[in-house]
Amino acid sequence: MPSTRIYPLALMLILIAASLFPSTVPGQSAADPFPQSSRQRHPPPWNTDTNAPDPALQRALARQAKARNVERHKQLVADTDKLLQLATELKASVDKSNKDTLSVEVVRKAGQIEKLARSVREKMKAG
Repeated sequence: MPSTRIYPLALMLILIAASLFPSTVPGQSAADPFPQSSRQRHPPPWNTDTNAPDPALQRALARQAKARNVERHKQLVADTDKLLQLATELKASVDKSNKDTLSVEVVRKAGQIEKLARSVREKMKAG
C-alpha cells in the first residue's frame, strides 16, 4: 500500500509546481488583470514631498520675521535718539570746558557714544 500514499504526495507536488511556474505558452503573455489603460494615476491623499514648504509654516515665519524687523527698527530709532542726545550733551560739555582741560564727564560721555554707535552699527549690519 505504499503506492496509495504516493498519489496524494505527487498531487501536492504538482499543485506546488503549477503555482510556482505560470502556465503560459511560449510567445503568449499572461493576461494582466489590470490593464495599463484602465489604471488611473491618482496622487496620494497626503503630501509625500518632504521638501515642499508648508504654506501655514511659511506665513508664520514671515509674520515672525516682520515682527522682528519692526522691533529692530524701534530699537534702532531709540538708540539713535539716545546717540543724538549724548552727542548734544558732549558738545555742550566740551563748549563749557576750556581748551587745556578735559573733564571726566566728557571722557565718560565719549565712551558711551562710542559704545552705542558700535551697537547701532552691528544692529544695522544684522538686519
